Amino acid sequence: MTTPPPAVPLSLESISLRKGERMLLAGGTGSGKSTLETPLIYDFVNRYRTGRVLVLDTKPRFRAEWLVTGVTARRRYRHWDHGTALTGSAIVDTPADLDSAWRLGHRIAIAQSEGGTDLARLCAIARRFFNQARASRPQLLVVDELLDFYGPTAAPRAGTDNILVVTARAGRERGLGGLYAGQRIKGYPTQILETMSKIALFRLDFTKDVDRLPECGAPPTLLPPEEDHDFVYWTKLDRRRVYGPYRLAEDAVR
Repeated sequence: MTTPPPAVPLSLESISLRKGERMLLAGGTGSGKSTLETPLIYDFVNRYRTGRVLVLDTKPRFRAEWLVTGVTARRRYRHWDHGTALTGSAIVDTPADLDSAWRLGHRIAIAQSEGGTDLARLCAIARRFFNQARASRPQLLVVDELLDFYGPTAAPRAGTDNILVVTARAGRERGLGGLYAGQRIKGYPTQILETMSKIALFRLDFTKDVDRLPECGAPPTLLPPEEDHDFVYWTKLDRRRVYGPYRLAEDAVR
C-alpha cells in the first residue's frame, strides 16, 4: 500500500463557489470543515458585489452581528461560549425579517434554531430566499447541518417541506447556489446529492457514508483523509480526478 502525499496548502480561490454552484462539505465532529465553511461564505459576498447569503443554522454555531432593528445582536448570544461571528450579518427570525435585512444593506442573513427545533420556520425563510432569487443577483444558501432537516430514510422531518430539494434542483437557473455541510451523508436526499458541483471531504466518523458519494457523480477513489483539518476535493468539471489531501492555506481563512 502506498503512502498518500502529505497535505499541502491550497488557495481558497481554487475551490470557492461561483454563482449557481452547489458544494457538499462533509466531515465528522472536529474534522475541521468549519475552518473552510466560514471563508467560503465571505468569499462569495466579496466576489459578488450584489451577492446575498442565507445561513440556516440549526446547531447553532454562528453569531450574527446585528438585529434587523439596527441594534447589535450581542445580547442574543450573551449566554454563549462558542460561535463564529459573521461580520456584517443580521439575525432573521421570520421571512419578513429577511426582507428587512436586505433593505438595511446586510449581505449575510442567519436564521437560527436551538438544537434543530422549529425547522418549519427556517424552511419558510429559505422559501422566501428562493422566491427572491434571480439570475442577475447571485445568492447562496448555506445549510450548516443538512441532516437536521431529514430523517434516516431521507424523508423530510415533521413540519418541514421540500424547499431544500427545490433550491438544489431549481436554484441554478435563478443564480442561487448552495453550500451543504454536515457530519453524515447517509440520510441526505438523492435529489440534493445529484446536484452537487463540488465536494470537500474531511475525515468521516462513519466511513460507510462514502458509499453515497457516487450519487453526486464522484468516482470511487474519493475517500476521506485520516487526519483532522485535511480534506480531499472533487469537482464535476473534472469528475474523474480526486485532488488532495489538502490543508487550507492560512491566509485563506483570515
